[in-house]
Amino acid sequence: MLITLVGFFCFPANADLYSVGDGMGRILINPEQLKFNTGKAGDTVTMSANSFDSTPFTGRWFTTSKATSVQTLFANFYTTYVSSLPSGTSDGWFKLTDSLEFSAINSYYGNVPVTPQRKLILGQQSTYPLGYNGMSAAQGPWGPWISGTILKFRLTKDAIDTPTYIPAMDLFDYLVLYDTQSSASEAEKLAFLNTIPSPIFFRFSVMPGFIKVPEPMCNVYPSQLDIDFGVFPVSQINEQVIQKTLQMTCNKNSSLKMMISGVGSVIDNGSYVLKANRDDVVVRVKTGQMADLQGYVHDINPVKDIPFSIPLSFEIKSIKSKVEPGNIVSNGWIVFSYE
Repeated sequence: MLITLVGFFCFPANADLYSVGDGMGRILINPEQLKFNTGKAGDTVTMSANSFDSTPFTGRWFTTSKATSVQTLFANFYTTYVSSLPSGTSDGWFKLTDSLEFSAINSYYGNVPVTPQRKLILGQQSTYPLGYNGMSAAQGPWGPWISGTILKFRLTKDAIDTPTYIPAMDLFDYLVLYDTQSSASEAEKLAFLNTIPSPIFFRFSVMPGFIKVPEPMCNVYPSQLDIDFGVFPVSQINEQVIQKTLQMTCNKNSSLKMMISGVGSVIDNGSYVLKANRDDVVVRVKTGQMADLQGYVHDINPVKDIPFSIPLSFEIKSIKSKVEPGNIVSNGWIVFSYE
């Protein structure tokens, strides 16, 4: 990456072109780590760096200047947080879904809270060696950017009886701006940052999954279905059917609806059609009742403490006239919610 510095930056004469390489930093949150105490709206989970998966940024400086020795790069480090979704219910909170929002503070930067707009925060001022004539100057892991991070997740809706599904998402990039002119205004620095790809990225991501809720009203067994059709001739592609049964037990009389979904799934004639890893077949899932146009099966009415059976039928169906041999992989999830 080559970045040409504009006029309000004052670098040593021969150090006007530089870049940085190596690994991107990352914070990865698994929704199953979010275990709320009450499951009521406003319930909050706090996570520190030792409780989530993270990878520090590791980088090396490069330059294409004509210098013949290692030079010093003067650096002011700035952080800019960018929300990928509208702001949350109050200042400093970011909306993840209709049921969940998050906030972040970095104690390494003086407990400065994230705000719901793009904002520069001065982290530190320092100097680093800059390579010359295409050579690099080694830079080790920058751990404090992770070790000082505190994350908070807050429910905006009650999630007591049914788990809340959180899709995979990237929340913000962690960026650094290099600047040697302390007199530049915040607006000038932000304008500069908006015109170039930042040389350093730090990504905060959430895996897909369900947040944990206390004392669910109903329990479903098994919690995961593994379907294996085995090996069969291509000529029998539309004859493969596997029957499975879910058992549900609830601690009170219930009226529920069920939805089966997956990436790229559709509803066809009341059945669920899940995409596979190829374009010539799909996996169809049928229940004892027809799904409506929104994908819900209604009239699931377990009686308190009495097991309730939900039959499921899995079928492989061709969607092209010619089907090639090979593995078929498809997956999805089943969600129950109140009527």
